[in-house]
Amino acid sequence: MITSGADWNEAAQWWPIGVLRQAAEDGDSEGCKRLLAFFLPALDVWLPKGVLMPLVVNGANGLLISLNADGTQKSAKFISGSGSPPGAGTLFGLATSSSGLYFVNDGTNTLNLLSNPL
Repeated sequence: MITSGADWNEAAQWWPIGVLRQAAEDGDSEGCKRLLAFFLPALDVWLPKGVLMPLVVNGANGLLISLNADGTQKSAKFISGSGSPPGAGTLFGLATSSSGLYFVNDGTNTLNLLSNPL
């Protein structure tokens, strides 16, 4: 717990705070969300439902998967049928924007936009 000015100064020097500060100064709202989604659960801080949605792709079957706070699967959406078998090893490189979710499809060698992720 932070109880003094010295504690605040020490916390401000912690590298995750510096990375988050830089994203905020750059106006990178999506970067801030990704950093918070990464750091807060590691600190056992859970935001209210719907604030951040952890997403992963399954490299074996073309699925985009959203996770619950405890790491269990919440939902899945098939987003790539390229490759053999369909979806195998084709998805990586997730990035969010106000337009939706960008992902790299290695099977078609394209950058794709999914406007309604989950």
